[in-house]
Amino acid sequence: MRDEIFQMKRQKPSNRLPPGWLDCPAFGQEIGCIIPSKVPLDETFNDCVLPGKRYSFRQVLHQQRVLGRKLGMVIDLTNTSRYYSLSDWRKEGIKHVKIQCRGRGSAPDNESVNSFVYEAKKGGVEIDQQTSNGFCKGEAMDATLIASECIDSRMKGGAPGLMCKLDIQKAYDHMNWSFLLNTLRQMGWIEVCIKTVKFSVLVNGEPVGFFESERGLRQGDPLSPFLFILAMEGFDSMMRIATQNRWIRGFQVGDRVGEEKEVCHLLYADDTIIFCEPTAEQISYIRVILVLFEAVSGLKVNWGKSSLFPVNEVPQIQQLANILGCKVEHLPTIYLGMPLGSKH
Repeated sequence: MRDEIFQMKRQKPSNRLPPGWLDCPAFGQEIGCIIPSKVPLDETFNDCVLPGKRYSFRQVLHQQRVLGRKLGMVIDLTNTSRYYSLSDWRKEGIKHVKIQCRGRGSAPDNESVNSFVYEAKKGGVEIDQQTSNGFCKGEAMDATLIASECIDSRMKGGAPGLMCKLDIQKAYDHMNWSFLLNTLRQMGWIEVCIKTVKFSVLVNGEPVGFFESERGLRQGDPLSPFLFILAMEGFDSMMRIATQNRWIRGFQVGDRVGEEKEVCHLLYADDTIIFCEPTAEQISYIRVILVLFEAVSGLKVNWGKSSLFPVNEVPQIQQLANILGCKVEHLPTIYLGMPLGSKH
């Protein structure tokens, strides 16, 4: 009986097409630099597919090369690994990541979604993070270049504008746990990662007792920078709403008509920059947003270390700075270690 069962297993066809594969288009709607594609099949499936319907690794590569693109990473979301050989991708220097998802007609679970976002982000893909980044290789330079382009475009256009450079006071120490945990729940995270830690103090060089914390993030904890970024998503959302309602107007960037982008704020870790027009109304909206964000998150702006920079000629700059309670400085300045707003 054992021999019969193993013989049946050997005779079972292994080249069945994925469900719905023939009716699925080769490529989906592009999302930034992400190109959705149905799974390519290797030559072992040729007997199952008519020549005009075949879709292979070589066709994927050729199609992208025709469009002047270079594939850097492929994330396979199928439920099996039998459709093609991994060596095809590796020979071309393309990174391959396998994230096993449920079959056709089923929604991916949270773990699969989080894995996809993590791998895509690690591979250099921006996932719904148009203004917020930090602690990732290369993104400090990205943030600096974006800020520089915003200032240069405004200066060349001649229109007056403001850049507000904020310093968040003791960012880790003042983090409100209720706000952070609610943000984590919205993103599918758990609270045990921050609430279970206990601290001790040294008395005469010896640790004495343990006590629990009720707020803040631990300095030196590799998870803390990422928790801080997630918490700043709340501020990002508030600024997006203000921009969408035209309460705050950022700087336009881009040379081509119809392709300009409006940049209102840049977040890199706790380095925050806000761009707006030089009006008391917009500065007041910024002040209100920061006060509300402090109330819910515990993160307070240190106005003594924050600055308001005029871009081009802004006659009432001191009055606008008084609304925020910060000092006035002038370009050029240093942002993330790089000069910003220099004329040369």
